[in-house]
Amino acid sequence: MTRLRSLTLFTASAFLLLAPAAARAQNILDVSTLTKYLDPAPNPLASGNVLTPTGTLDGAPLYEVEIKQFEQQLHSQLAPTTLWGYNGVFPGPTFNVNSGETIKVEWTNNLRDDNGQGLQHILPYDTTIHGAGPQFPQARTVTHVHGAVANEMSDGFPEQWFSSDPNAPANGITTHAPSGPAGNSFVATYTNNQRAAGNWYHDHSMGITRLNVYAGMAGMYFIRDAEENSLNLPSDEYEIPILIQDRSFYNDGSLYYPEGPGAISDPLGPLGDDFPSAASQVSSFYADANVVNGVVWPYMEVEPRKYRLRLLNGANARNYNLTLEPAAGAGASSLGFSQIGVDGGLLSTVAERDDLFLAPADRVDVVVDFSQFSPGDTVYLKNDDRRAVAGTTDEVMQFRIKDLSAPDASSLPNALSSISRYSQEELDNAPVRRLELVRDFDKYGRMELLLDGKKWSDETTEIIQRGQLEIWEFVNMTNMEHPMHLHMEAFQVVGRQDLSGNDVALEPWELGWEDTVNVGGRETLRIAVKFDEYTGTFVWHCHILEHEDSEMMRTFRIVDAPEPGAALLTGLLAAAGSLRRTRRRTR
Repeated sequence: MTRLRSLTLFTASAFLLLAPAAARAQNILDVSTLTKYLDPAPNPLASGNVLTPTGTLDGAPLYEVEIKQFEQQLHSQLAPTTLWGYNGVFPGPTFNVNSGETIKVEWTNNLRDDNGQGLQHILPYDTTIHGAGPQFPQARTVTHVHGAVANEMSDGFPEQWFSSDPNAPANGITTHAPSGPAGNSFVATYTNNQRAAGNWYHDHSMGITRLNVYAGMAGMYFIRDAEENSLNLPSDEYEIPILIQDRSFYNDGSLYYPEGPGAISDPLGPLGDDFPSAASQVSSFYADANVVNGVVWPYMEVEPRKYRLRLLNGANARNYNLTLEPAAGAGASSLGFSQIGVDGGLLSTVAERDDLFLAPADRVDVVVDFSQFSPGDTVYLKNDDRRAVAGTTDEVMQFRIKDLSAPDASSLPNALSSISRYSQEELDNAPVRRLELVRDFDKYGRMELLLDGKKWSDETTEIIQRGQLEIWEFVNMTNMEHPMHLHMEAFQVVGRQDLSGNDVALEPWELGWEDTVNVGGRETLRIAVKFDEYTGTFVWHCHILEHEDSEMMRTFRIVDAPEPGAALLTGLLAAAGSLRRTRRRTR
């Protein structure tokens, strides 16, 4: 198999083009037959959708979350969809906690059938992916609170998964970090010792993150603080999280996810006898219907006043470039976003935007003022990303203007927060890790993306001294975008170069604290990060979930002092160019 052929074969777009007969035989739903804006979108912060503690543990509030299989109707013209998720709702219930308030969460895996046996996955399961072999239970879970600063055992390390068997021993995997827990539950600790932010939580199990998140394992996690509360931003029913994802369906309402290249009738020749026919991994998957807060193409009623919208791209691979489009005859012909925050919380000042680009896992905090519209007007949230398809994935949701219930007493101050950017002297004296994002192919000829040319099973090479400011330089050697996510600490974007090596000025909305940053094709991007809170082993990865599951994830280790042999390793990395000090200006 040639590399050109495998590149053509193993993109999701190629999959959908090469398998029309299989798609018809499996009765994949034509989503264009669904009536758009038929069903209301819920507010994840509304009463009944926010988790409350069930007790206390070690003096901290205890929350209990059950992971189970359930059915939920995602569109009134669809039969109920079988899902895996948190507390039997999709998206999962919302956490709403205070900065500095330690909480405990008991995550319990009850993905079992009526006979107490662990379930088989509801989506095509690929045993050829590292960490997803047939010796492992398919109904395994470990939850990561994305954006949280948490200890090594509470962060959601991919190999610390646990099964649905209450009597199961610990999985015994200690390749990089301590093993996951015995049994089917684990109590995690979250200190929330960080500024106010809109985080989220999702499954992070080794080899099946793409499947578990697509199956429904995602929810919102908000941290509040006094600074944010003092700004008088729109709140209560006027603050609305908007979790955007994409999904495809069979005619019976069940989720469609591709069975993978092995199911394709290949016009270019046979795949070879060693290729497993049940392999489901594709390089990325773009579904054909947008889902907002668990509803396909919903509407939401809003009053003619300011709203705070907490936007999250929770899709496996799809980018969104969001715009607001008033309907013909509405009170205004255009409407923009007042951006107030990013992944790691508030910006220093408001940034006025006409459109918002969100790569997978990106969060954007905005205020939208609907006051120029009248009851009966409608405004559409649209997606004009280059992969959006007219009539389906270019449409996201509809806002319907209703009567004003009371005067708008909320505020939108221009000055929001104090953000201390790293000084040029600090950046000039920080060690730089040069990390290449590269393309390769696995033994079956499928494309896989790697971090610095290494795989998950390779030795940890990023060993970091706690409290040491570092610059991580992502050099994207591929033509694909990669949203890079570091666990544990937020970082600052400090520089970008285009494919010609020219410096690209940072936009005002890029000057906050981030935990995920999109690295464009052939682009070089630099971040400054300091790990202050914990020691231990954590992960960094691309947040395109198909990439993450197929080796585009690596570990890093935070230590209090250099480990035996670490000085030698650091010297070797510096000699190889992966770790160096530089006097080059970084911004």
